[in-house]
Amino acid sequence: MIKTTQEENLTVYDAVMGSGKTTFIIKQMNENKDKKYIYITPNLSECDRIVKACPELYFKQPSDTKGTKLKDLQRLIESEENIASTHALLKNFTVETLELLKNRNYHLILDEAIEPCVKHKIEAVDINIMFKSGYVGVAEDGITLQWLGDEPKIGSRFYQEYKLIQNENLVVFDFNNSGKQNKVFIWEMTKGLFEAFVETTILTYQFEGSILRSYFDLKGISYYVDTEKLDRGIKLGHLINVCMHEGLNSVCKNRQSLGSRGLKRDTNKCKEIAKHIYNYTSNIIPTPSSEIMWTTFDTVKHKMKPKGCAKSYLVHNIKATNDYGHKRTLVYALNRYMDVPIKRYLETKGVEINEDLWSLNEMLQWIFRSAIRNDKPIDIYVPSIRMRELLLEWIEEH
Repeated sequence: MIKTTQEENLTVYDAVMGSGKTTFIIKQMNENKDKKYIYITPNLSECDRIVKACPELYFKQPSDTKGTKLKDLQRLIESEENIASTHALLKNFTVETLELLKNRNYHLILDEAIEPCVKHKIEAVDINIMFKSGYVGVAEDGITLQWLGDEPKIGSRFYQEYKLIQNENLVVFDFNNSGKQNKVFIWEMTKGLFEAFVETTILTYQFEGSILRSYFDLKGISYYVDTEKLDRGIKLGHLINVCMHEGLNSVCKNRQSLGSRGLKRDTNKCKEIAKHIYNYTSNIIPTPSSEIMWTTFDTVKHKMKPKGCAKSYLVHNIKATNDYGHKRTLVYALNRYMDVPIKRYLETKGVEINEDLWSLNEMLQWIFRSAIRNDKPIDIYVPSIRMRELLLEWIEEH
């Protein structure tokens, strides 16, 4: 639930990429050295940046040289050190980790909204075995999984599920897919994670469209969204030149085209897009390969392999890095949708979802790894009708 007052201990600074969110929070931390911080960012390179930018705060990074990073993190918490780590480690926080955080007055800085729930990777047949064999049951709330069997041996079948259930990370959802009723396991962040911090600051853009916002609403976690603090009043839309070439854009026939499943099934479509990418980067916008950046779904990138762009691929879900500021010619060759089970799970709980805004933001996060974050113009080819329309609407408003 959004709170309009600044009295909440969870504040979201919502501003476009490149507006100086990280610089702002570094300044805040350096001016408040009496506080203890855990800084969480998507990439290890950004952890190094925080360590160097805050020399008097002596940030430490968890290491796996003498065990797991989680164990080292917990050691650092016990020593009350300032800590810089990644989204991946935050997702591994356990009940024990949260217990250690209690009464230590840590401030959480979360660079970019994290995925608070994802579909757990397990085959449907294994889920059926777990229920039929009496290994698992469902709690009174109808979704939280409980372990009913004996404790499995480390590394054995279902041991991972056992550990997640013990940590209350797994819920079950009856998912109706094309008339077939299937049970899926959904991983959720450890309960009480945000409550374990005295204060939380989130740095992101278009928080309204994020799954984290939906998760907060689902769990009744209140937050304050500040859209003005870092608003530089600069319009960046004019720096993006979207390819409107009729021949190149004809590869997509409707708003649903170029989704993950469709591209997996259609090798010829992938090859056609690859030819268009080569044409775009070689003839329409002639660009050295070092200044090209293209993406699609990882599962089909081997089917595209556009000529001259082999080393220019950048995963579509990258965030919070400044390493690609020299890239000026872009290709976004996919139609991004939320994972269906996650979307349905949240919707059945009465949580509002704005999938178009989520899709747009995922694309913008990728685009803003490029030269535009340095206020330089870029060219981009977006073959998907839906994604291109979303981008053009954003450009018109910005």
